[in-house]
Amino acid sequence: MSLKRKDIDVLLKINKNLISVKELSIATEISERNLRYIVENLNHYLEKILNKKIVKEKMKMSISLSQEEMDIFLNYVYNDIYVMEQEERIEDILLIFLFKDKVTLSSIERKLDITRGTLKKDIIQLNENIEKYQIKLELKNNYFMICGNEKKLRHLKMMKILEHFQINNLFIKERKTFDINHKKKSGIIFDWIEISNLAQIINTIDIVEKSLESKFEESFKEIMIFYLLVTLERINSKKFIERKNNQNYLITLPQYEIVKSSLKDLISEKLTFELLHLTEYFISGSQSKNLQEERLNIELFTKDCLKKLSVTLNTNFLKYDGLADEIIEYLIPAIYRMKNNFTLNLNLIKNKIYPHLKQIANADKYLSEKFRDEEILYISNLIQRYDEKYLDEKIDLNEFLKIIEENSKNPSLDTIKEILLEKYNRFFR
Repeated sequence: MSLKRKDIDVLLKINKNLISVKELSIATEISERNLRYIVENLNHYLEKILNKKIVKEKMKMSISLSQEEMDIFLNYVYNDIYVMEQEERIEDILLIFLFKDKVTLSSIERKLDITRGTLKKDIIQLNENIEKYQIKLELKNNYFMICGNEKKLRHLKMMKILEHFQINNLFIKERKTFDINHKKKSGIIFDWIEISNLAQIINTIDIVEKSLESKFEESFKEIMIFYLLVTLERINSKKFIERKNNQNYLITLPQYEIVKSSLKDLISEKLTFELLHLTEYFISGSQSKNLQEERLNIELFTKDCLKKLSVTLNTNFLKYDGLADEIIEYLIPAIYRMKNNFTLNLNLIKNKIYPHLKQIANADKYLSEKFRDEEILYISNLIQRYDEKYLDEKIDLNEFLKIIEENSKNPSLDTIKEILLEKYNRFFR
């Protein structure tokens, strides 16, 4: 017998949590019948390793494991009986290609203990995943490596570091997680990280913050520390960013000179495009007054955009509580092309809103920067999520009857119609 990811997910869900089979089935998307097999399998190993078992009581089940007991159990499982799903293998393969040099298929087969046939299928799936980042696996000089869009490649590497590590008191620390495969993943990344210039990077970010007269959030500093680690590694490997769409705008900003001067000991002043990209990111993390005008323009754009979409699609998007605020919060950093790059989403699909939003965005008069496709996709998916959420809601019967009652003494179909459309516009055609 062996254990897989879904088995561990079940254990984590019921640990110190009394839960029914039905509730657990819904939470894990596993049938009640299969859950019973999983519990039997878990109990076999729990009794063997910890002399404990999942307790069933009044149609509910639970187990109480301390942190130490959970660590002991997971370590045993991972070292002796764990079988990875394809999704997990693909993640490991991606990390190997991202953070290891001169990778051969044979080395991956040995590391993951899989056949060449399984590895080829995993690589085909991996390529389908990463091509959405405009990057792909290529064979060069008998070794496989990830090539393509340099900026997207750096963002992907930075995100993977951020998933597994954090900055704590000027040191890089592993994040605490119940991911059974975490130690191996973090080990692959940690072997790559160049710690020797970490203190210099942290000091440089502090200098930029002070020079810009700004206050960076700690989460932003952490992102920039890891992004600079990746940037310096790519530059040392002679892999450069060689273009910047809005360079004519950025190069005129005083912030560009500040960033260039602050980074002079890390990045050559000749690498203009590298410095322009970093300037953009540092501006996005700044809380300076320079963003106030942009924020106003973003608010105007958002209101105008939702108004036009409401007319085009015959749906009052302005009535959706929270939608405008969420778009504005996304667009504030997106103006400087940061959050949307660092929040890489593999599941953006063009929907009915996309073509209309693209037309509105391309004709926009408020914002200084035109939208990229990824940004239009993100916002259109965000709007669709709100639309689906509101469509799923039910009309409050008491509230509906109250409207009818209040207008029953002097009934007027036009008045009632107007009130109902104002209150429940999204429910009527």
